[in-house]
Amino acid sequence: MSNNRLKQLCLRTVRLGTAAILPAAIVGEIGLGTARAAENNPFAICAAELRETEVSESEALEACAESLEPDDLSWCVLRLYNSTSVDGTSALRSCFRARRPVELATCAIDITRAFQEQPSSGTENIQDIALSALDGCRRSLIPNRFADCAVGLNRQSDFSQTSILNACIAAEAFPPTLFPRSGS
Repeated sequence: MSNNRLKQLCLRTVRLGTAAILPAAIVGEIGLGTARAAENNPFAICAAELRETEVSESEALEACAESLEPDDLSWCVLRLYNSTSVDGTSALRSCFRARRPVELATCAIDITRAFQEQPSSGTENIQDIALSALDGCRRSLIPNRFADCAVGLNRQSDFSQTSILNACIAAEAFPPTLFPRSGS
């Protein structure tokens, strides 16, 4: 009998222990799940990354809240801020207005790096060039092509970097002198 009584006592202890520990474990797991979800929340990512770029808190909150892809927006701003001489506010304005912010950042960074590595005959300030490249990439319908155009022409010409950027953005409009309309 004492053996049965010992078994019952052990079972009762296990049941009570499980009843006490299980709810605490469930609540703890729910708390961890919420913390993990917050880490993966694109709006949280956006706000955290924009804080690193010296953008004002009100601008960051508004931009992240209004963005369709907040993590792409903040990625664009952070990359431009860290890789070029563009300030966070200018980067935010351009990235927010871009249809494809990731391509915009890649375009502007590629052009800025190429222009720094192989300066043209002009006397352009690198910050002005970075802002001009950023504006050209934002206005371009195909930012990757625009970057290829600017980088390629910079390697093979002695034109000013501003002239190169202007020529590449104008080329996207198919100028009538090169492609005249037929049958008008």
